[in-house]
Amino acid sequence: MLKSRKFTALTAAVVLATTTVAALAAGGTLSAKDSALQQSRFNAVQAVDIAVQKVGGAAESVDFKHKNGSSYFEVDVIAGNQKHEVKIDAASGQVLGSKAENDGDGDSAQLQQAGVSLRQAVSAAVAKTGGVAKEAEWENENGQSYYKVETIANGQEYDVKIDAQNGSVMSAQIDRDDGHERSQTKG
Repeated sequence: MLKSRKFTALTAAVVLATTTVAALAAGGTLSAKDSALQQSRFNAVQAVDIAVQKVGGAAESVDFKHKNGSSYFEVDVIAGNQKHEVKIDAASGQVLGSKAENDGDGDSAQLQQAGVSLRQAVSAAVAKTGGVAKEAEWENENGQSYYKVETIANGQEYDVKIDAQNGSVMSAQIDRDDGHERSQTKG
């Protein structure tokens, strides 16, 4: 298990460095937020790990934020009947703050039954696109639960859908600026 975590961290670091260089070489123009994400010391998987360790429970979503020159991840973790919003500094990995509220939509039981964690879904999406995760969230539609993960690779945004029961990639699409998506089969 420890080897797996080290391998995942090492893989994420290599992907981050490779993606950043490739985007710059390709002349890709990244927004300030996307550029800050690519330069962050901590990634979405690490932020989820930190938040879950702090609160316990299961992570429901992670979102990268960049405001006034500061970058952080906002991670929602469901523990019991509480939804905790935990903010993790993207440069230091420190918990910036946490607040809890009642989980009004009652997703706790369904999320706890998912066979795949948010962390695993983000890792699968990053492996599929070769990018870095910008945001991810667990969703349940018509009895089917999945994770929607947005990644950035080579200056392009990808929308990846991961099955929450078995971790398989359901779809991976390039998110074009015109609002249309096109399928992308990568690796």
